[in-house]
Amino acid sequence: MWSLSSGSADQDISVVDNDCAKGFATFRLKMGDKPIDEDISRIHDVFARLPPGVSVMVDANQGWDRDEALAFARETATLPLVLIEQPVHATDYDGLRQVRELAGCPISVDESIQRPDDVDAILEAGAADVFSIKISKNGGLANSLAIAGKVRESGKRILMNSMIELGITQAASLHLGCTLDNLMDCGHAYMSTLRMADDVTNFSDWIVRGQARPGDAPGLGIDVSMSGIERYQVDHFHVS
Repeated sequence: MWSLSSGSADQDISVVDNDCAKGFATFRLKMGDKPIDEDISRIHDVFARLPPGVSVMVDANQGWDRDEALAFARETATLPLVLIEQPVHATDYDGLRQVRELAGCPISVDESIQRPDDVDAILEAGAADVFSIKISKNGGLANSLAIAGKVRESGKRILMNSMIELGITQAASLHLGCTLDNLMDCGHAYMSTLRMADDVTNFSDWIVRGQARPGDAPGLGIDVSMSGIERYQVDHFHVS
């Protein structure tokens, strides 16, 4: 999946056209920092100009209030969106439920799902169809695996997501994603290092034509550059 910042439909289509040529087929549009009518107009304009075979999801990052989110869900119900992520505030479970009932696509939670126990509360409220896992946000592999297990038991789906991470965390996330059988049928967020000027690993080499494939070396399988770590080191100490 390739993620696009908030912008215009012209900017979105320019990025989509460019990155489709690199093998990417799922795109996430960030929304929520403009008036809701502009967000609605933008997504309709994008769908009217999408190349064949391209999928789109939107992520509001809690940027809409409940009325705005409901308006977006209502006005986009006929569009083939992959999902709408975090349309309202993380703790507004009732708002999420209302949006879910109105939307024509799955509703995903991201900021709402921090710890494994959050899964139970979200499910009880009927607030989500998809749960967004980020290794950093969720406190590492153990917590992320616990969340994934609860989601699987509920029959819901997982989106493997990213917080602009370096290759170590991206590799951990990819290994976890490869073990799950309830992933959303779309692109997932393993493009983090491609958006950075530098990394301390070779994770970007694992991404070919829009697909990330884990290595077969021990552990996480990535090469870590000690010279890269030293380049960013601010201090050090020795333990005797």
